[in-house]
Amino acid sequence: MQEHFYENYVESDKFPNATFTGKVVNLKEINFDKNGVYNATVEGDLTIKDVTKKVTEKGTFEVKDGKVLGKSTFNIAVEEYGIKIPGALANNIAKSIQIDVNVSLEKLVKK
Repeated sequence: MQEHFYENYVESDKFPNATFTGKVVNLKEINFDKNGVYNATVEGDLTIKDVTKKVTEKGTFEVKDGKVLGKSTFNIAVEEYGIKIPGALANNIAKSIQIDVNVSLEKLVKK
């Protein structure tokens, strides 16, 4: 069902990538040198199907033994990004979708 949604409504053959360009607004509150889970707020531009919108979402960074894992979930209204659902199917398909973001960060070492 998910594949059908991407192929037919997101048009993944024409728009194979979504992008997010942004920043962590509370970066100073995250201690990347100490193990723990830290709350984060990210804001930036989310682009889907050549439509770009400003988003602000909550997430976390987990620091464990020098490794950093970031997680966030974006909930977006499909019609805001030009994703059109045919009227006959409108009651069977969600009006919003969830985008889960998982990133693994590595510390850069200057030479």
